[in-house]
Amino acid sequence: MKNGPRGLYRRKGSSIWWLAFHYNHKKYNVSTGCRDLKSAEAWADEYRSKIRGGDEEAYTSRRNVPTVIEVLNKYCQMHLLLKNPKAVQASKYRMETLLKHFGERTSVMTIRPMMDTYRASRMKIDGVGNATVRRDLTFLKAATKKSYEWKDIKRDPLDGYRLPKADNKRTGFLEDDEFGRLLEVADHRIKLLLIMARHTGMRQAEVLSLRWENVDLRRKYLFISHSKSGETRYVPMSTVLADGLAQTPAEMRTGFVFTFAGKPMNPGGFLKYRYR
Repeated sequence: MKNGPRGLYRRKGSSIWWLAFHYNHKKYNVSTGCRDLKSAEAWADEYRSKIRGGDEEAYTSRRNVPTVIEVLNKYCQMHLLLKNPKAVQASKYRMETLLKHFGERTSVMTIRPMMDTYRASRMKIDGVGNATVRRDLTFLKAATKKSYEWKDIKRDPLDGYRLPKADNKRTGFLEDDEFGRLLEVADHRIKLLLIMARHTGMRQAEVLSLRWENVDLRRKYLFISHSKSGETRYVPMSTVLADGLAQTPAEMRTGFVFTFAGKPMNPGGFLKYRYR
């Protein structure tokens, strides 16, 4: 345990400052939720003032406020699991990254001052871009918002917090003649896949998970049931794409649109084998 000034201390193996003091024959021992000593001292001064001013609710509510890990776990189980099950698995690494910085036992109400240091740490130490940090913090903001809606907390600690702009600009675009040359040399099994990606702007995961029951050749649209954002949407098809899909015999229009060896095509299967 590392002792700090005026009742502040760190537990063994933790980077969070805790506060311990006595007042009116009562012992108070609470997490400040702060890693920075100056922030912890400021929080401790405010907390002591509330207790000495008779605001006993500050102590009671502090003990009942959920921790970061509790908020994130409930968000995944009560929201993501029902709305977008695939996102639950994808969010595990994001949760681990967030908890590594904020701490599992940290009160969710104290994380706002730590948001900017999280961003700086991820970019400087982990070497990630603004877009990655934005996805992490968007996930965290969504969790605290739901926690407030579920009345687990009295206010959303991240309400109004401005996320960093995603400046990871993509500058590599294929011109029409370049795309034409790509189709000429592409394996015949993925030509239609390439056309769909270019003509619709769908993400790789959306293209590979597309099923025939979500393809309407008559009205020329595709139905995306699970997008990255968790929302459903309809995507119009070009005539070229619709005609290409229509060449598949009607009796074969079952299951996934793009398959290899009888299984759904995926980046780790045919695409990796053919283009590694």
